[in-house]
Amino acid sequence: MNRRLERIVPLAVLSVLGGLAVMLGGALQLVRAHRSEQPRTVAWGGIALLGAGAALAYSSVWTLLLALVVVAVSIRVEQSAR
Repeated sequence: MNRRLERIVPLAVLSVLGGLAVMLGGALQLVRAHRSEQPRTVAWGGIALLGAGAALAYSSVWTLLLALVVVAVSIRVEQSAR
């Protein structure tokens, strides 16, 4: 694997997993809201966590795809220069 990819891919995958973990925390918060004394406040916190996790995972996927495209183009340019 290309050295650039060896640096980019693990970070992007960890970022996507981090976003999914935040989303899981939001889902658990929503479940907790069902039994809470202040369900609206707890539910809004869960919704905020779901949104933040989704945004993190979504942006991480696009960052990974963009990085893969840049590396592929740079490999093509290096090969055509030879």
